[in-house]
Amino acid sequence: MNILVINAGSTTIKFKLFENEADQLTPSISGIIDKKHYACTFKLHKALDEDYEWEISEKEYNLAAELILKELKGIQINKVGFRIVHGGEKYIKSTLLTPEVIKDLQELNELAPLHNPPALEKVKDFRLLLPNTPFYGIFDTAFHSSMPPKAYIYALPYEYYEKDKVRRYGFHGISHKYIATEIHKLEPSTEKIISCHLGGGASITAIKHGTSIDTSMGFTPMEGLVMATRPGDLDDGALQYLAKKHNLTLDQWNEIANQKSGLLGVSGVTCANCCIWKPMEMNAPIWQLKCMFTGFKNISVLMPLPLAGLTCWFLLQVWVPVPTSSEKGFANPCII
Repeated sequence: MNILVINAGSTTIKFKLFENEADQLTPSISGIIDKKHYACTFKLHKALDEDYEWEISEKEYNLAAELILKELKGIQINKVGFRIVHGGEKYIKSTLLTPEVIKDLQELNELAPLHNPPALEKVKDFRLLLPNTPFYGIFDTAFHSSMPPKAYIYALPYEYYEKDKVRRYGFHGISHKYIATEIHKLEPSTEKIISCHLGGGASITAIKHGTSIDTSMGFTPMEGLVMATRPGDLDDGALQYLAKKHNLTLDQWNEIANQKSGLLGVSGVTCANCCIWKPMEMNAPIWQLKCMFTGFKNISVLMPLPLAGLTCWFLLQVWVPVPTSSEKGFANPCII
């Protein structure tokens, strides 16, 4: 059996083909189709350490499903799994993507505008090419469905949760669950883990006995840490102030918060973390922040965002108890 896994984001489409024999998954072919500001590229990796990379046009990027299946020509694909960021409260496990499920997920698009729409668009594209193959959705929010109410209920009038389901959902759950699983293999006695997912989007999660008990992202993937183009936690009063002063509509603010803030907004030039540490090469306001960033440069290998380091330190102080000499068998937390 061959299983194709698709992770479609706003600017990248990652895929990997697995061969499943006797319940053992073996990766055979993988690749990334990347849309950078200067070019679109296709990177392909085959099992025998064969790596290829070539440029493609933007038109070809928009036909990613065709490009991927062209590279898999001659291989029978038995199932396809799609990473989908927001599953709401309803979809908390892997789910067969029927037309009814797709319709439900489309109603969540506004809660994850950078992620759900491109993922569902790719589901549509692949469906045209593989009309009879079972498609499954794997949801980033699912892992966090184990959070207790004290972690996911916002301090708003309760009716907004009851009627509108406004609550903390959490994201990057697939990544955090993988980290917890791998840590358990290495350190089976570890009970508490703080995992960090640090990419264009960033989040941290408190994991106890393999389940999520709290996380930094909230109702949407905008809350929490500073990210590539998203601001993370922001005083709502600042939002109201700017909206009134600059006559911003909700749509305009949504664009600013999702696509023009974060590291891109702070630097005025780039959302690439690797460039933040090279202010001398850029004629940009990042120079003004050099003194702030430099103090955290040594931890940037593990935590590319200063706020990530601070937040993890805070979580350790508040959430992880310090064992006393009388406490035996205390499982030390692991940080990834």
